[in-house]
Amino acid sequence: MNFNNLDDIEAYITRQINNGLKNEVARVVKDTMADEIQTTVYGVYSPIMYERRYGNGGLSDERNMRDELVSDGVLAVSNETPLNDRYGSSYSRKSLSEIVISGEGYMYHSQYGNNGYEQPRDFIDATIRSLQSTGAHVEALKNALRKAGIDAR
Repeated sequence: MNFNNLDDIEAYITRQINNGLKNEVARVVKDTMADEIQTTVYGVYSPIMYERRYGNGGLSDERNMRDELVSDGVLAVSNETPLNDRYGSSYSRKSLSEIVISGEGYMYHSQYGNNGYEQPRDFIDATIRSLQSTGAHVEALKNALRKAGIDAR
């Protein structure tokens, strides 16, 4: 690689950071989110009134997770899982993620006892805490930069 000036170097590094965020880092964040959904959401209780979709269209299905590079060096990952129309839940103005995270907006209320169903289960916060603890997202970006020939430590 030959660079003519500092601006060229900066542009190259920025491009590689953005590529690493969109690819390697997004993958790690989505994998971590899926793991945290298993623990924080699915692991709390077993449903009585419905069947979970899990990785087949449910919250832990990474096809429902969206990643977006919102600006240079800034990646946003969200969970856009649609409500399950099989259970008549399309009336809600909240997304499935909002309902699960807040514990509000469920179709069936506590007629079956307080079994964790209507309790907040913030898998986004759990994902953030896990990534802060492990640093897996940082390592993913460093690895992406190293592959591009940048000495990232």
